[in-house]
Amino acid sequence: MLFVEAPAEVDLLRVHVVVSKLLAKTDQLLVRLNCVQAVQAVLFLVHKVFEVLLYLQDVELDPLYQAGSADVVELAPDVRHEGNVGEDV
Repeated sequence: MLFVEAPAEVDLLRVHVVVSKLLAKTDQLLVRLNCVQAVQAVLFLVHKVFEVLLYLQDVELDPLYQAGSADVVELAPDVRHEGNVGEDV
């Protein structure tokens, strides 16, 4: 068996420096991870906006619509049903 006659000395200052460096690196990694997640969220939003714009590109607008036309059109009531309610016209 191997016996240690003198107690092992630990350089606490060196251990403290190493641990503090590791914690600093961990904080840097967390900040980078948060930045990556923020960029990912922005890219997702931009992707959805482009999807909506591409969808709207395929939508046909009313060709009779005139931009700037402020005319109000009144519709006449439907007068086709002059007979009884249950009777076909």
